[in-house]
Amino acid sequence: MSFHVNYKSPCGLTLRSMSEIERYLFSVHCDFIFLEMFCLDPYVLVDRRFQPQKPSYFISDITEGKEDVPLSCVNEIDVTPPPSVAYSKERIPGKGVFINTSPDFLVGCDCTDGCRDKSKCSCHQLTVQATACTPGAQVNPNAGYQHK
Repeated sequence: MSFHVNYKSPCGLTLRSMSEIERYLFSVHCDFIFLEMFCLDPYVLVDRRFQPQKPSYFISDITEGKEDVPLSCVNEIDVTPPPSVAYSKERIPGKGVFINTSPDFLVGCDCTDGCRDKSKCSCHQLTVQATACTPGAQVNPNAGYQHK
């Protein structure tokens, strides 16, 4: 038995592959939905909630509503709670820590085609360079890196 995932566009077009989805997003000039937001794996169950086997200690949402999706905390070994931590969505630097958010420091590409041409995408090239030193990695400039 096999399962397939299809997406339906607002106009009723059936999108059956990542290339069809990508082509559709570019044809309608969509700038708020990205290819990374789609998954064609039928075994990925995005709405399924985690159900621990034997929760000895359980917190349904450690963020206390600060995140859009609750983050649960489970201890299946004993009733020991996690250490008390002040949760924040934003980065809070510790004492003496500077977080550089300058546009000159933060790297991004100027691609307008979804980074199709990997040889011209500066982000992709940085990834290729950074992973070139990974043991067992085989660098392919058009496909990133692949482990042997």
